[in-house]
Amino acid sequence: NDSSRWYLKRLPDGKTQIVNVATGLVLDCDSSGANRGLQLWPAWGDLNQEFFLS
Repeated sequence: NDSSRWYLKRLPDGKTQIVNVATGLVLDCDSSGANRGLQLWPAWGDLNQEFFLS
């Protein structure tokens, strides 16, 4: 099931994104200061969705 698979995508600035194979959602840490923790969001950058690890 590709929805449970992730891959690492190297960015030009040397950072790495964690991307969901099926949906293209990107896992990253919220750096806005709102302290929302880890989040998923579409690669095109809208529809923020919180993501909780258990």
